[in-house]
Amino acid sequence: MKRKPKKILQIDVSNLLFRVAAVQKFSPYAKDATIDDLVGISMHVSLQSIFKYYNRCKPDFLIFAFDGDNNWRKEYTAKNKSRLPYKGQRVRDPEMEHYYRLLEAFRDTMKAFTSICCIYISGMEADDVIAGVCQTYAGEDCEIDIVSGDKDFTQLLKLPNVRLINPDDGKFRNSPDSKDYEPDIDYWLFKKCIRGDTGDNVPSAYPRVREVKIKKAYESEYEKVNFMNSTWVQTLIEGEGTNVTTRDVTHRVGDLYLENQILMDLSKQPAEIRNKLIEGIKDQVENFSNYSHFQ
Repeated sequence: MKRKPKKILQIDVSNLLFRVAAVQKFSPYAKDATIDDLVGISMHVSLQSIFKYYNRCKPDFLIFAFDGDNNWRKEYTAKNKSRLPYKGQRVRDPEMEHYYRLLEAFRDTMKAFTSICCIYISGMEADDVIAGVCQTYAGEDCEIDIVSGDKDFTQLLKLPNVRLINPDDGKFRNSPDSKDYEPDIDYWLFKKCIRGDTGDNVPSAYPRVREVKIKKAYESEYEKVNFMNSTWVQTLIEGEGTNVTTRDVTHRVGDLYLENQILMDLSKQPAEIRNKLIEGIKDQVENFSNYSHFQ
């Protein structure tokens, strides 16, 4: 990077491409189309969409954020024998094969025929990359726009000059006039780490707890201590057939909350993961020469 940008546009590539590919899957065109046909039209539509946001935001630095291999969260939940494996419920959908092909073709095309900054760090999700860029560069002298349908990025709106564009309607998320406006993002994130996230297979730290109790724990340090020291019992079913047995496991809410926070709060990754993330971002961003158009 020859100079520090004043305005960065980040594209959550897998999220954007999945939305485009999912629409194409159900289009009339898909009935007689081959996978190559679907990849081609999805690529065309994706580029048009990105170009639209580029013209709208007018950034002086563009970043494509990709998921790396060997997801650290999956390894973390496996190593720590967590209640559920991170994103363990997700399987490769054969009907979306054109999406997986599209994702690979898009990354290869961007790296081969453009000099757009494509950030790919082994072990990291695009969520980590996008958050790390915001946490490193956002400030009074640098604005950052994010294009993603992932509401988890709402937590980044606490940072100065960060905006999140919802590709569903093209509007900025969490504006005061929006129906899902969150006036206190810290509370929103606290509640999220208690409730968990079924989409990512992150279970609740305190199943069936009422929000009024969560709110009290957030607002009062005394209530929070009692809340985190609360326990609940989970009955596990083990074995198969005639060898099925059950056993009860007692969980402390505070322990489960801290694990959920590590998995969901994009500023709370383990130290070694966070160091690798920030170093990888700086290496790929600050050693970048400049932005150029497509060949």
